[in-house]
Amino acid sequence: NNVGQVISRPIYYLDVEHTEKYIDDMVHCNMLSTIKMTQILLPQMVARKKGVIINMSSMAGRRPVPQIMMYSSSKAFDDFFSQALDMEYSSKGIIVQSVMPLFVESNLTSGVGRFYKIPAKAFARRALNTVGLANRTSGCLSHSIQDLTFGLCS
Repeated sequence: NNVGQVISRPIYYLDVEHTEKYIDDMVHCNMLSTIKMTQILLPQMVARKKGVIINMSSMAGRRPVPQIMMYSSSKAFDDFFSQALDMEYSSKGIIVQSVMPLFVESNLTSGVGRFYKIPAKAFARRALNTVGLANRTSGCLSHSIQDLTFGLCS
């Protein structure tokens, strides 16, 4: 499940234009799609007694992030959903992983300096190497180091 929507710029919650549409879009894209795709695919995996579910969360979901709080909250949901799903289904042969990257080159990160970003294909290769090793990962070493650094500064 690799979907995500974020507001175009940091902004206070009540200053968002079309707040109701923004909330609906964010919930549908970042949360409901994960639930629905899992609902569609999980029964087949359980029947086969094997499967892998990789949900893309975000480091923004590890701690509250003001002015993008709907995004960070929705990604916290994706992470918690993945962790609980892993607890429920790992004994049935299903691997569930929450990938919590920082900045990967995409439309969502177009305004972020290149120094902090990793190309999408390189990130995907590194993140896939962690499947079966960790149920929760940043996806690559550079993001783990950046998260540690940001955590020390906050």
